[in-house]
Amino acid sequence: MKFRRDSFTPAPARRHSLERTPLVTKPDYGIDEPCVIRRLVLVSVALPLLGIALTIAGLVHSHLIMFAMGATSVIVAVGCTATIFLMIKSSRHGKQRVRDTVLNEFQFRGDERVLDVGCGRGLMLLGAAKRLREGTVVGLDTWSQEDQYKNAPENTFANAVAEGVPLDRVRLQNGNMCDMSFIASDSFDVVLSSLTIHNVRTRKARQRAVAEMVRVLKPGGSIALVDCRHVREYAGHLERTGWVTEVRCSPVDWNMFPPIRVVYAKKRDGPLMEEV
Repeated sequence: MKFRRDSFTPAPARRHSLERTPLVTKPDYGIDEPCVIRRLVLVSVALPLLGIALTIAGLVHSHLIMFAMGATSVIVAVGCTATIFLMIKSSRHGKQRVRDTVLNEFQFRGDERVLDVGCGRGLMLLGAAKRLREGTVVGLDTWSQEDQYKNAPENTFANAVAEGVPLDRVRLQNGNMCDMSFIASDSFDVVLSSLTIHNVRTRKARQRAVAEMVRVLKPGGSIALVDCRHVREYAGHLERTGWVTEVRCSPVDWNMFPPIRVVYAKKRDGPLMEEV
């Protein structure tokens, strides 16, 4: 497997200091969708105030519609608060259970090359690395902090230290999942992607991202796509193109919120068929 010399970021220059620091003792995989949570917090604070005001006004003026609007505002605020709780719980605990469920589907030899597309702070990436004796893991991301709180390569490396993963086996790349031309075809034994592809806005671009993941996967290699939206779209696209075999979708998993499903498949031997 060959890469451009400057395409993958090396472990940080101070990696030995990172490995010795007593502060890096517990991995932190961050809060997902922080922008959504912030908006929900604002709504959950503002709506009760509005709801109480409308409810009181409705009672004082005997205005049924105003009273109903106030009561509805309070109910919606309670729903927003519950959603915030579920999303934070999902980020702190649920996604670790999902990671283990997904990785348990693979029979790792221990020397695989694994690509995690949209690796973020390394949940899937480092989970796979801990199952390898000699293999290498590569994480691709644009490091957007809209998708994950404090999403940065430095935090991924810090989590590797906390997980006891040697930094010389972890490589990170800043790049777009829809164009991974800097990675040669048939490079990885396993390709993972968790809660990433749905961020691509158009169907055509999402299909391009899936195509790129299959392209860099070795014949006979395995792919797992975890997402809360468009999962049937990914599975259907893979089946129509004939790139892979054994396509299957998991049941809905409520360990995460919003709940997720997983598409599993294996790449066919031989050249890829034309995209349809």
